[in-house]
Amino acid sequence: MKIEIITVGDEILIGQIIDTNSAWMAAELTRQGFETVAITTVG
Repeated sequence: MKIEIITVGDEILIGQIIDTNSAWMAAELTRQGFETVAITTVG
């Protein structure tokens, strides 16, 4: 199954913090058999 990870936060968009959770989540979901096709951040 193909999936997209959507994160929410202005602090990610402006570069105030680094989004490390999405990479971790994509790796975990890959191990469960999912294919992450996109990671999108909205404010």
